[in-house]
Amino acid sequence: MRVDLPCGDARVDPLDPAWLSLYIALPPDSLEGKAALSIAKQDYCSLRNTGVFCDFAYDDIKHIAALMRHVWRRDVGTEELIRAGERIWNLARVFNIREGLGRADDAVPSRLLTEALPDGPMAGRIIGDDAFDDALQEYYALRGWDATGTPTPAKLHELGLDADLSPADRGAACVS
Repeated sequence: MRVDLPCGDARVDPLDPAWLSLYIALPPDSLEGKAALSIAKQDYCSLRNTGVFCDFAYDDIKHIAALMRHVWRRDVGTEELIRAGERIWNLARVFNIREGLGRADDAVPSRLLTEALPDGPMAGRIIGDDAFDDALQEYYALRGWDATGTPTPAKLHELGLDADLSPADRGAACVS
């Protein structure tokens, strides 16, 4: 399933009403299309959490951009800030790979995929391991990572992270 993201890009504010309507519109019993939404939310939250911005006062990327214009004394766009969040997320991934984490750790408890809920809108339905694996591969591809969940050298270069990593970290990020 292809999800048309607001502005045609995953680098927008996931708290925008257009994003929230996508969350609601996607079927609850499927993971299709949710990888892009997850990436957008992760990049935004990486930025917000790194800046230690209050969830209530800074609930919108535009608010953070307005604040950063004053801090940095230059024009700051939302695209630049979300890109910073993407850099943070990828750098954390490289760190986790260096520390021995990988695809096997990108998991949820098996009961979430194999046991049906007894009631509610998902009553009697399950997601399943295959659907989770497909969604994980979609997520990796959208992130620019390889099939093992490792950021590719091209992705690190695109984000300007290749020069920031030590040779050991670059090697950890490039192991397939």
